[in-house]
Amino acid sequence: MRRSGSGLSIWVYVENNKVVLEPVTSLDVLLKDLVAEAKDKGYTRREIEQEIEAARERLFRELYGDQA
Repeated sequence: MRRSGSGLSIWVYVENNKVVLEPVTSLDVLLKDLVAEAKDKGYTRREIEQEIEAARERLFRELYGDQA
């Protein structure tokens, strides 16, 4: 991952003999790290999805209360 002078983060990688520049948010980086850790610990895709959904629901309840 590279950070430009403007503060924009991008992932730079090669795919099919092409250099790809992909904008990245801090949430993308966090989720990538969490998924990698979960896979290392042996979680299934479904378990990872359930954990992400539960975390999303908690976040929205904290931000918006029961109206989310």
